[in-house]
Amino acid sequence: MNNTVRVLIGGREYILKGDDENIVYRTAGVVNEHLDEVKRKNSDKTEPIITVLAALNIAEKNCKLQNELEANQNFLVSELNKMTQFMKKELLQ
Repeated sequence: MNNTVRVLIGGREYILKGDDENIVYRTAGVVNEHLDEVKRKNSDKTEPIITVLAALNIAEKNCKLQNELEANQNFLVSELNKMTQFMKKELLQ
């Protein structure tokens, strides 16, 4: 079910749709926070540049989290493989 919600991002109101209205509000809040932060640090930049910089910051954070997730998954697979090998050895003895 698509819920329609009104959010404020960068001082502008947007009407957005999403399956989970809490997620829509949360993501809009994240975008708004990043925009505000970039504006504070780059007051001399134009709005399109600020928007792109905020998007790049969010994308960078997402990439770092994906890399961390992959590293954690690889670690878990490695540990499970070690445990499996250990159990096989124990069963064969």
